[in-house]
Amino acid sequence: MVVMKNLCLVICFLYITLSGCHFFGPRDLAPLNMITDSNELKDLNGVWNATGITYSMIKREKYKIDSVKLILGKDSTFEGVNLPDCLSDQFGEAVKHQLLSATGIWRVEKMGNEWKMSMEFDKGQLFKEKSAFDFDLYRSGKTISMSTYLGDPDEVKLLEFEKVN
Repeated sequence: MVVMKNLCLVICFLYITLSGCHFFGPRDLAPLNMITDSNELKDLNGVWNATGITYSMIKREKYKIDSVKLILGKDSTFEGVNLPDCLSDQFGEAVKHQLLSATGIWRVEKMGNEWKMSMEFDKGQLFKEKSAFDFDLYRSGKTISMSTYLGDPDEVKLLEFEKVN
């Protein structure tokens, strides 16, 4: 009887632990071809369009659907067009369900073996003070993409963009 009770407790503990958080993460980045070679970082400036993953998140969070994109300048400045206001909340929660514009400075930094896009957003419509995000940079075929999680990664609020060639 005691063994059965202990076994039941262990099973309950494992169930709660493994179902409370995605054990292997909501999106496994391992199969993605993370950018590790600096030669792949040429020509990052230009237009980056939001992907279907981003539009699914925007729809799920009840935002008005519109064209979401980033425009990276050669001078390391950027403009974000129609970014969801949940980007400005540290927990990734929608503030007013608005799509807003933002500006700032971008740069590429090496973190470990991988290159990341670091974006520092100016104080403005979207942010009350300067804020920074790091985006993972990876390649899928000939396409370069970048993404970052908003809030809890288990909720799969992923902001992802693809470079327009």
